Amino acid sequence: MQGTLTDLARGALDLLWPRDCFVCAASLAGTEDPWLCGACREGLPLFGEAATLCERCSAPLGPATAEGGCRDCRRLPPRFEAVRAAGAYAGPLRRLVTGLKYAGRTHCAWPLGEILADRLRGWGPLPPDAVLVPFPGTAASRRKRGFDPPALLAAEVAERLGLHLEERALRRTGDPPPQASLSLTDRLAAPRGTVEVARPPAVRGRTVLLLDDVLTTGASASEAARALRAAGSGPVLVAVVARA
Repeated sequence: MQGTLTDLARGALDLLWPRDCFVCAASLAGTEDPWLCGACREGLPLFGEAATLCERCSAPLGPATAEGGCRDCRRLPPRFEAVRAAGAYAGPLRRLVTGLKYAGRTHCAWPLGEILADRLRGWGPLPPDAVLVPFPGTAASRRKRGFDPPALLAAEVAERLGLHLEERALRRTGDPPPQASLSLTDRLAAPRGTVEVARPPAVRGRTVLLLDDVLTTGASASEAARALRAAGSGPVLVAVVARA
């Protein structure tokens, strides 16, 4: 009887407020998923337990890759301890991220926050002193968008996992130059001085979970970790929705 009443209530709500998939706009009428249709949920390129990833930066690796991480991390170890990425920057996951970052679809933070929180639960318990810090956007990007995507995601993840959030612990002081044509050494050095700790007491002596939407080269995350450690933080772990 309870199930029948629930189905009737859901049907009535679908008539009053029709729901569509956040990715493909397919109708969600009659379904329990609040954000994604079955096909898009199934198509999320999430990293499973069997995925072969770099133990330091979560870059996808081939089965023949030597132990100890990817070649880049072995040559120039990043300043963070490890990265936990929910999935690959492709398919429905990419469309959700780009919808948030470039189309102003702030509601995409809801499913992305859920996806990342689920991934972090599989990471095991964080230290009780852990603090969640979003990677900061530039003043120009905030003016253009009206919001910082990592800050929205951090709020969703903090609520789901009960983590302490320090939204303004970091600030940007500039943008690194385009990195596509740079060598590995220059690429990692390019963001130097573009991130600083705005509130050192908020991170001093604490494990920091640095949150961003997408990790590409990892250079900016490494620079943020360098600044955090210089300000006296404990280990810096990086959490991202997608790994490019």
